[in-house]
Amino acid sequence: SIAIEEDISDIAEMTEALGSMFRYNISRPGEIATLSEEIENSKNYLIIQQYRFPDKFTVEWKLEEGEDILRFTLPVLTIQPILENAIHHGLEPIMGTGKITVRIWTTDSKLIISVEDSGAGISDSRLRDLRKQLDQNFFEGSKNKSDTKQKKGRNGIALANVHQRIQLYFGENYGLEIYSTEGVGTSVHIILPKYDRKV
Repeated sequence: SIAIEEDISDIAEMTEALGSMFRYNISRPGEIATLSEEIENSKNYLIIQQYRFPDKFTVEWKLEEGEDILRFTLPVLTIQPILENAIHHGLEPIMGTGKITVRIWTTDSKLIISVEDSGAGISDSRLRDLRKQLDQNFFEGSKNKSDTKQKKGRNGIALANVHQRIQLYFGENYGLEIYSTEGVGTSVHIILPKYDRKV
């Protein structure tokens, strides 16, 4: 309120975005949100990051037309960690301004969210490691989990966490797919069922 009264619009916008994120994270009645709610939370996160890294990246949202996809549901904090990964591991290391493109579309039975960045990309060996981490069964024994945990970088942990939560809710046919070319960028596809109700 003080920022608004003093006509400090930047601080007011950041504070409003941060407050909305806190409310979303701690006031959820359950662990499932609508796509509309997830997008709003992700946009608030991006507002804060664009103030932290001015002129570092632009964002474009491309949603499929013709179907009310915003009603579909997904686990909370599914999109935001992927955006965080794109900023910190894709765009921060490069010179100049990068771009994040979020594309959302459906098939007959699936909701697909693609987060693409024009950043540093991932080496072939690291990409193989990340895909291997995602392929590991969520219900493996604790020994295997502890062995692989030590090998994960921060980005591996974030991606694996989202992937495992999706599979915990919806099964092994869903989760993340990672595509990347070093020096060109990375695309993470979030594969979900078309649920339009809370579960």
